[in-house]
Amino acid sequence: MGRLRNRKILNVNLVQNHNCFEELNLSMSEIYDEELRHTLHSIKDNTRLRSLDFSYNYITEIGARYLANYLRPYENEILESILEKLIGYDAAKFYSCFLMKSQALKELDLSYNEIGNKGAKIIAEALASNASVQTINLSGISMTASGIKAFSLALKKNKSLKTVKLCGNIIDDDGAIALSKCLLENSALESLYLSNSSITSRGANEVANALSKNDTLKALILLGNKIDDDGMKAFSKSISQNSSLERLNLSSTAITVKGLQSLANALKNNKTLSELSLYDNLFDRDGRKIIYESHNVAIQVFGL
Repeated sequence: MGRLRNRKILNVNLVQNHNCFEELNLSMSEIYDEELRHTLHSIKDNTRLRSLDFSYNYITEIGARYLANYLRPYENEILESILEKLIGYDAAKFYSCFLMKSQALKELDLSYNEIGNKGAKIIAEALASNASVQTINLSGISMTASGIKAFSLALKKNKSLKTVKLCGNIIDDDGAIALSKCLLENSALESLYLSNSSITSRGANEVANALSKNDTLKALILLGNKIDDDGMKAFSKSISQNSSLERLNLSSTAITVKGLQSLANALKNNKTLSELSLYDNLFDRDGRKIIYESHNVAIQVFGL
C-alpha cells in the first residue's frame, strides 16, 4: 500500500478490505496518533491479519497506548468498566473495540516512531500477556535503559516472541544488563538485535555470561557497540559453552588482535555457530591470519 495521508481514504480502504488481507504495511505513511487510532478501529474485526508495519511514522506514546489495547487479551466488558470510571463511557466504548484476542497477529513493526520510554512501557505491558506476536521491531523509538528494563520484564513473562529488534536506541550498559537477566529466564526468544545501542564491554560481559547459560537464542546482533577486547573475551568464553547460537554479528565493535586470539580459541570448541561477522574492527592482517588458521571450517566468517 502506498503513502496514504488522508485519514478518511485510509479508513474506507481498510473497512472495505478488512476481512481480506493478512499483511498491512503503512510504513512511511505520515501516520499520527489519531490516524493510528482510526486504522486500528478499522481492522478490529480482521481475524486473518498476521503482520502490521507502522515504521517511520509519527506515532508517540499516545499511539502506543492504542496499540497496547489492541494487543491485550482482556475481555471487553472488564476493561470497558475500568475505563468508564476513568475517562467516560464513550471513550471506554471506543477503547473496547480494540480489544481482540490478537491470536492472529504475528509481526508488529513500530520502528522509528517517537514512542519513547513511556510508550515502550505501555507496549511492554501488553506484550507480557500477549500470546500471538512472534516478531516486534522497536528500533529507533527514542528508548533508553528505563524503557528497556520494562521491556525486559515483559520478555520474562512472554512465551511467544521469537524475534526482538531494539537497534538504534540508547540502551547502554544498564539496559544490556536488564536484557541479560531476561535471557536467563526466557525460553522462547531466538533472535535479538541490539545494533548501535551504546553498549560497552560492561554490558557486553553480562550479555555474554547469560548467553553461556541460554540454550534457545540463535542470533545475536551487536554491530556498532563498543564491546572491545574485554567484551570479546567474555563472548569467547560463552561461545565455547553455548549450544544454540548460530549467528553472531560483532562488526564495528572495537575488537583488536588481542580479542581475536581469545575468539579463535573459542571457535575450535563451538558446534553450532555457522555465521560470524567481524567487519570494521581494529585488527590487521595478523588478526585475520589468527582466525583463518584456527577457526572451525563449518563457520562462515565475514569481514576478515
